[in-house]
Amino acid sequence: MEKTSKGLLGSRTRRTIVGILVIAMALSVIVYAYWRSLPSQIGPKVTLTSPPFELSFALDKTAYSLDDNMTMTFYLRNISNETITVEIPDVTGVSPNGLVSPNGPAITLATSFEGVNTSFDKPGENALAGLFPFRYALVASNGTIIDEFPSAGLPETYSIVFKPGASLNQTLYVNLTKYSESNLAPIGHPLQKGAYQVTGAFSAGLNDKGLYTWETPSITFTLGQ
Repeated sequence: MEKTSKGLLGSRTRRTIVGILVIAMALSVIVYAYWRSLPSQIGPKVTLTSPPFELSFALDKTAYSLDDNMTMTFYLRNISNETITVEIPDVTGVSPNGLVSPNGPAITLATSFEGVNTSFDKPGENALAGLFPFRYALVASNGTIIDEFPSAGLPETYSIVFKPGASLNQTLYVNLTKYSESNLAPIGHPLQKGAYQVTGAFSAGLNDKGLYTWETPSITFTLGQ
């Protein structure tokens, strides 16, 4: 009887261990499948927090080919508990939804926002979708400024109103080949292989106290073949 009890106990223990191993393997498969289903890691991002705003700037990756596409994302959020009205000077300008090169759009713009309004009048359209109050500076490894965008704007000033917690999110989609041909080659700075740095910025008049600038740290990226 004692031997039989021990045999049953050993058999149950083995079945328990096997069951645990089976469950662990099944969980591992589920976790791996979930991990594979997640979106790929986003690229580098830098953030500047200087009340009343938090400004973030991001790229989709850190290495591109000369004929690649680059995504630049700008995100501005009112981190105060007050409604903030900023005046955008004409030098910041208005960007069209397609900055056109001879071979098609070199840069296109996508906009999303929450709790944000503007005084810019664009009848029949969403005015914020056609405004680009941000700017970027592209710098070569030797410190030469390759490009600043936008470099000029319309002869008009407009305001943007941010409610508490409001945010403005804009993305520039850059076709590097067309961008180099239309923006950089004419001024003698076509894109070449090497390392570059890029910063994002937002400049505006704030509370009638002059022009303020929020500029992020730089992001380094490389261009290859």
